[in-house]
Amino acid sequence: MVVLALSKEDDKKVAEYMEKHDIQVRVASGYKPNPGYPSRGIPASFVIGPKGKILWKGHPSSISSGLIKKALKGAKKGSTNYMSFNSPTDFDNKVVAKLAEAAGSGKMGKALKGARALIAKADGSQEQAKAFEAELVAYGQLLGEQTEVFITKHEMVKGTDVLAAIAKEFKGQDIGDAATARLKEIEGDEALALEWKADKALIKARAFAAKKGMNKAVKKFEDVGKKFANTTAGKKARALTRQARLSKH
Repeated sequence: MVVLALSKEDDKKVAEYMEKHDIQVRVASGYKPNPGYPSRGIPASFVIGPKGKILWKGHPSSISSGLIKKALKGAKKGSTNYMSFNSPTDFDNKVVAKLAEAAGSGKMGKALKGARALIAKADGSQEQAKAFEAELVAYGQLLGEQTEVFITKHEMVKGTDVLAAIAKEFKGQDIGDAATARLKEIEGDEALALEWKADKALIKARAFAAKKGMNKAVKKFEDVGKKFANTTAGKKARALTRQARLSKH
């Protein structure tokens, strides 16, 4: 199941609001009314089924667990592996189709290596192999761009986890080499290395809060805020400390 919030505000305003309130769900900015999703007011919610059809619409406060369970009935569990790639193209070449299946199961490095081997053969599969290679490279670049977004926002653990996965999956290939080099850059940058430690500590504090409750997590957030005072995670921890204390009253 995917939860996506939409806002008509611009990127900057949405990012500031998310950071201030520590919002963890996905939020898309710059939304414009879509006739396919008609609503009479804001806020409005839509529950979309596995086949892409609107199953329910209304005020978000009316969404119930029963409604969600009903909507998920018959849905197949999707892959949570961002290192899998489902090609939008139906390749009629059997070898290329097999490589596309491998990429969809998370073996992107193997699929890219196979595509490039077919291109080198220059046989009848070359054209489709080139098209598939282009798709894989574009997706790899998209992952790389996303890691830089995480790093710019100092969501260091997410960023380095994706880089490490890219480096491992594409080991010995240009995409993997670039990811490995970027990881070394981050490790050698004192400021970014400190942001990584702070982000890791904040993640642990959040996990504790999720398990024990915000009231019991005040000390955890407070410690992160003090220890990593000048980091992005430290600022977030102090905001969460205030939020936790207010929730007591």
